[in-house]
Amino acid sequence: MQLSKEITTQAASAPSTTELELKNDAGERYLIQISWPLAWEADPINNKPSVPVFYVLDGNAHFWTAVETVRRGLAAPQSKDAVVIGIGYPDCGHYVFGNPRSYDLTPPTETYSPPRSWDGTVFNAPHGGADNFLRFIEGPVRRHVLQVVLGGHKPEREVLVGHSYGGLCTLYSMFSGSALFDTYIALSPSIFWNDNYLVSEAERFLDDRNSRKPLSLYLSYGYYEQYIRRRKAWSEEEYALRAAHALGWRTNDLVEEMAARLRASDKLKLVKCKAYADEDHGSVAGCAIGWAMLDVLDPDRFA
Repeated sequence: MQLSKEITTQAASAPSTTELELKNDAGERYLIQISWPLAWEADPINNKPSVPVFYVLDGNAHFWTAVETVRRGLAAPQSKDAVVIGIGYPDCGHYVFGNPRSYDLTPPTETYSPPRSWDGTVFNAPHGGADNFLRFIEGPVRRHVLQVVLGGHKPEREVLVGHSYGGLCTLYSMFSGSALFDTYIALSPSIFWNDNYLVSEAERFLDDRNSRKPLSLYLSYGYYEQYIRRRKAWSEEEYALRAAHALGWRTNDLVEEMAARLRASDKLKLVKCKAYADEDHGSVAGCAIGWAMLDVLDPDRFA
């Protein structure tokens, strides 16, 4: 960007934020972005430790949305402050979604049916790394949060946030028995992945009679995910193919069915599901992050 020589510029930054790289056991690098309450002092030992911590998947895309959600929410005096942790990738180039996400955010399975685009293109990307990825979050990432950000104090609650494949990973984490998170926010989760594999994981979770701490779950989706709106540039043929493809994935129905099944059980203390009438898969992320996170921080804010 060319500016007047009389104007001094510098890189933009946000207060009370930092970022670093951490490696998993395989030596793979991750970008960890961190925000903490604006009122906190530099030494964490002097701060109020009992705040929620949100771990946000696809941090390159959603970290700043989550940070500003927390900070804008404080305009309501009843809303709590929070720590936000973004887990992303240092080498995304000009795109906010890192290529490793297809592996990191999908569960390991014995069989695999890769997703296809509306035109038949097969997305046969690496898959099945969610267990390793979640261990990385629960290990090195969480240790850094507890020791460095919170000064050894225990957070009020720990929340996992994911959209799309991140929502798939979030639900998988809950179903697979993670002892770390109290609350799960799964936005437009890709339940269709691998022939609705997650539905069987949900049934296994519901059939497990082992006692676990009470959990809370937030789900959401946009109406246009399953019933797509025709764009002007699409021919009738292309629109028909895209519409049939979206109907086949059944995103809206699968989310609603998942919410109903989980509500009917005694495994969760709270299940909230919100549909957005005029949003699609990409656009719903921002408004749904705002709704779910603010409901966690200010439970009396919404119905």
